[in-house]
Amino acid sequence: MHWLAAPFGPLAGPEIRRALRAGWLLWARLLLALPAWVWLLAACWAWWFASELDRAYRPGRLLTRGLGVTATLELLLILVLAPSLSCGAMAGRQCRAAGEVLLASPVSAAQIVAARLAGRLCQVAALSAAGLPALVFFAGACGVAWWRCVAYFLLLAIVAWGSGGLALGLGASTLRARDALLGSALALAIMVLGHRLLAGRLPSSIETWLVALDPFAASRTLLFGEVWPQVARLMAAWTLLGTAGTAWAAWRLRPAVLGTAYHHSGHSHHSHPALGNQNPVQWKDLYVDRLGSLHRLAARLGTLLSLLLGLAGAAVATAAVYARWLARDPALHDRLIVLADSWQVLLGTPLSLVVQWALGARAALSVAAERERRTWESLLASPLEGQQIVWGKIVASAHALRWLMAAAVIWWTACLCCGALSLYDYLGTVVSTGSGCLLMLALGVWAAISVAEANRAFVLIAAAWLASVAIFKILAWLAGGVASATYVLAVALKHNALTDATGNPVFSPVTAELVFSLTVLVSETVLWLGTAWLTLYLCCRFFDRTVGRAPVASHAQSGDGKRRYA
Repeated sequence: MHWLAAPFGPLAGPEIRRALRAGWLLWARLLLALPAWVWLLAACWAWWFASELDRAYRPGRLLTRGLGVTATLELLLILVLAPSLSCGAMAGRQCRAAGEVLLASPVSAAQIVAARLAGRLCQVAALSAAGLPALVFFAGACGVAWWRCVAYFLLLAIVAWGSGGLALGLGASTLRARDALLGSALALAIMVLGHRLLAGRLPSSIETWLVALDPFAASRTLLFGEVWPQVARLMAAWTLLGTAGTAWAAWRLRPAVLGTAYHHSGHSHHSHPALGNQNPVQWKDLYVDRLGSLHRLAARLGTLLSLLLGLAGAAVATAAVYARWLARDPALHDRLIVLADSWQVLLGTPLSLVVQWALGARAALSVAAERERRTWESLLASPLEGQQIVWGKIVASAHALRWLMAAAVIWWTACLCCGALSLYDYLGTVVSTGSGCLLMLALGVWAAISVAEANRAFVLIAAAWLASVAIFKILAWLAGGVASATYVLAVALKHNALTDATGNPVFSPVTAELVFSLTVLVSETVLWLGTAWLTLYLCCRFFDRTVGRAPVASHAQSGDGKRRYA
């Protein structure tokens, strides 16, 4: 690691070695490699199956889609992992305590920040490299030139530098790592979705730079297109973003560590209801911890966005009902469909992912907040059962984001009313989002009680969620194919032929497609809910073993019938 001392300083080598020795990297790599490799195996199986049915089959479209999916997964991993790992490098009381020792040594603040960032980016590189062989396979099969692949890898490195530097700068400006994580997530969401939300509403010069901030559009251009100025602008913008964040972190390191940048206000005097018969952990998380848990600006911004989304959905739904059934105005109804279709691109799958990830992050950060306030040990020393602690955190997290979930359902219902969503798509979106939210809550609590640091817990959540999405999607498609083939085979056996005298199939293609779609929806829902239930059961069943809590005596109960723990 001596060659890293020149650009990053003398602390880079030890920091990188310490970062790469982490035992959780191996398990995270295994989980993060599953989505890309599952897509690769599924594409190869579909290629073989289609070739057996039709010898003239050419897999160009299948391989191109596989390349697009794996390239998107790699970028998504970078945008999730780099901020998650970098925000904890500067924030948190333990990091600040270590910074006091480092500032007393003969190294500059810039060298300390550069070493911290180098260690976190090496972890990001080790985790994201697990899916690169599948990406290279798809690129070679699609005939993508080698220099395009090299340029794409450079794009991944620059995006990691930019998002990591942004999180590092926010970590130097906040006391808690979770506030830096939420701030970087909000900033990255605006950078990725900003040009889509404001398309056609800004001057062309500003919109061009907004498009340049979206790495997903640039990756498609880099692999399949020829618009190189867009890629160059994106690389320049993300390089400047990472450099600015790193410089800000180096400038704020000394006042942040020495405590001159923070002024704590007095305790809040808000009143809260009595405990009553509620779960103590849920009551504490809702009415005590939330008063200082999240930054007030972020909390108010989330409430404002939920309110605007809910009001927009209610307005669109009311206008659709009026135009379709009361006024019977086809022109107004068509305009509403166009409006809902344009916004559904952003508020369909992206909104579903935002709701799921927000719930998972909230559940994980609620446990991380207990560790930061040094109240986690007190909670474990109480007579509360593991099931009470786990369900208290889950219910409190769902209650904290109830308005966001309600606003999402209102918007999807509005799209159903005006015809932008079919009934099947509406049911699929609501059911899949609900089951995914339950799984993310379970994964958030499981990851938070399994590892001590919030950023590592977030990496485990991302790895488990991505692996679940890939595996469940493939299994659901296989179940749908089996169900559809069973229907076709049953009809063929009934008529002793696949086609009638005129050459038309004896089965209904619409019915076969419906059987496939319903089976996929039911299979995915069962898999999501089953995995969520299994995760919750294991969390509750092995909670004491996971957190290192054990009964103080061989008899597990005391005189009042409750367990006592050491």
